[in-house]
Amino acid sequence: MNRRILMTAVVLVGVATTIVLNQWVAPSIEQTLTSSQPTTQSSALYCTGLTSAKGGAFGEVVFVNTSDSARTLSTTVAALGAHGATVTSTMTISPYAQSVLVPTRVLAGVAYAVAATVSGGGVYAQEVIGKNHAEAPCQSSGVTQWFASGLSTAVGSSARLTMFNPTATNAVFGVKTYSSSGFAQPAPLQGISVPPHGLVQVDLGHQLVNQAQIGAEVDVLRGSLVVAADQLVGSMASINTGSTTLATSGALPLVPTNQNTNATVVFSNPSSQPAQVTLDVALGHFTIPTQTIDVASFSSTTFVVTPNNVIPAAGEAHVSFTSTQAIFTALRSGGPKGPYLSPTPMVGAAWTLSDTTGRGFGAATVTNTSTRATLVSVAVNALGHSPTTSTLRLGAGQTASLISFTGSKNKLAHSTVQVRANSAVLVLAACAITTPRGIEPQSVLNGG
Repeated sequence: MNRRILMTAVVLVGVATTIVLNQWVAPSIEQTLTSSQPTTQSSALYCTGLTSAKGGAFGEVVFVNTSDSARTLSTTVAALGAHGATVTSTMTISPYAQSVLVPTRVLAGVAYAVAATVSGGGVYAQEVIGKNHAEAPCQSSGVTQWFASGLSTAVGSSARLTMFNPTATNAVFGVKTYSSSGFAQPAPLQGISVPPHGLVQVDLGHQLVNQAQIGAEVDVLRGSLVVAADQLVGSMASINTGSTTLATSGALPLVPTNQNTNATVVFSNPSSQPAQVTLDVALGHFTIPTQTIDVASFSSTTFVVTPNNVIPAAGEAHVSFTSTQAIFTALRSGGPKGPYLSPTPMVGAAWTLSDTTGRGFGAATVTNTSTRATLVSVAVNALGHSPTTSTLRLGAGQTASLISFTGSKNKLAHSTVQVRANSAVLVLAACAITTPRGIEPQSVLNGG
């Protein structure tokens, strides 16, 4: 009989702490969910991290069809607290259109996973939190290693990891953390089993109490998992989908510097050697000195972009960095109501940006990270309409505004943009229309 299993374990490390794992065991799901690499258009999509309203990350999954043909999706919603129940249904998305699924309207639960099989390519999905419109992309496969930085269990904050098993066999994982207090590998978070199509949620606050900067690593010892981190600061919720690799360089194209904003880059170093990080900040016509910080081995530290005496309050900055060790990073940015958390954007050959809220974008940029000029195909369509395509030439290291290039008068509201280059050299970034500017990052979808 399917059931929700609540497990409690106690570890003694100076004082007793308690970790609670919520585990949901799914019934058999009849259809086969085929997986592919995260960077390809796939016949499967997996979304996790949304919660009930009480959990703070209440919202919806928005499916985006970028093809010229209708697509039929078979969706399965699973939930912690649903006593083993799942709900499977179908939907059809018209060409170049969107369709919305609200998990809480399908099934009552605490935390959710949505699995979808698609009748062809060109369909992407993202999660949108209802209260503050924070976004996160869905994935096309499970992974065997996962990293997320910038998590916090400080007073007024909570950080939870949600693991969904998209396969028909058991998965086993363990969690490591890197914080300002150093390395931790809590015994209750090792060798945790996730049954086929099952869902597990881990509250980091039971092991890492009052820690303001945490990097989490999930190592899947058997099978594969779809992983997301829910970060709640006060009433502000974010879903951090993390990354699957470490990097010695990266770029954050839209970092707010305006008055009444804050922006912090969190660096997590899983190496046994200290990392020296060099940061270059480009902001309009200002010349900003190169910045450096040290990240101790097996720990996390921060670089404050805003407020910073050497960085003017003058719009969105482009922050790039290099590191002497492979690290993982995240951006915490926000205004008076609290921060949003987002991973450092990846470099790829093709990206998709779709307005899922109807508000449009405050900024949307594409950056050529290579040392050579490149040609970028830019296809733009209003929802339900065929795209128009033009070519953008980007010089080495150049960033261009997609709103300006496309001539969009409504800030790309109700529109989808696809950018494509011949090689993996592009970073796409966007933020919502907000006051102050630039405080709400928007999700970009890997386009193939």
